Amino acid sequence: KSKSRRIKKKNFVKLNNKMMFQHVLEESIRSGKFSKIHLSTEDKKIALMLSKLKEKKLYNKVDISFLRPPHMAEDKYGMLDVLKYAVLKFKKKGEIYSGVCMIYATACLLKKGDIVKFVDCFKRLKKNKNVSLQTIVKYPAPIEWAVSVKKSKLLNKINKKAHKKTSDSFEYKYYDSGGLHAFTEYSLMKSKNCKAYGYKLPYFKSIDIDYPEDLAMVKKLM
Repeated sequence: KSKSRRIKKKNFVKLNNKMMFQHVLEESIRSGKFSKIHLSTEDKKIALMLSKLKEKKLYNKVDISFLRPPHMAEDKYGMLDVLKYAVLKFKKKGEIYSGVCMIYATACLLKKGDIVKFVDCFKRLKKNKNVSLQTIVKYPAPIEWAVSVKKSKLLNKINKKAHKKTSDSFEYKYYDSGGLHAFTEYSLMKSKNCKAYGYKLPYFKSIDIDYPEDLAMVKKLM
């Protein structure tokens, strides 16, 4: 699911002669950590592409037995809404999973080893049914140093006092890297206040692709 219209049809971007989502699917399959992998899309072209890929043995685990509604591809629908929709569809088919992991189509820098370690970490946390785990990346500089830029290119220091301090004066801050996000069935479907945990990744393993320069960086790193 595209999280932004700043880069459209991100799933159709080619990286090393493969569609972006293929990299994610193949590493997820090779991790051996999932009993089922569902490809969530409203696009019939992607569904057709996957049906052709399923001729290869590697893709046998991938499910595309239903498409999501087209309106769920709009920006106003969050990723969790799409995830809940998929879980409910499987429930109606009599398939109930204790844990669910969402892997972004843009997480193409992750390898199977990264996915294995992430899932193993989540399994240890899953002893508490009200938890979630997501990949996070450290901000490259203190967020207290943030500036805004006016049309005249004049800089506006949001926190002027912070600019007088050195970087080691601040504790590290992190952001959701748009890589992996795992939930227990309870925390996803029933809880409003689950305990959210972070799984740290280096920047070069998890770049959230929203802008053209993000895509350019991913291509250089692959």
